[in-house]
Amino acid sequence: MGNVTWKRDAKQNLFEEYGYDTADRLVSATSTLT
Repeated sequence: MGNVTWKRDAKQNLFEEYGYDTADRLVSATSTLT
């Protein structure tokens, strides 16, 4: 469950850093790896 929390925090950081569209693409791409 710690991994879920990490992913949520990382996703939030991506949203703040890159904006929603880019973050969503990155998360979609990386979610296939894990």
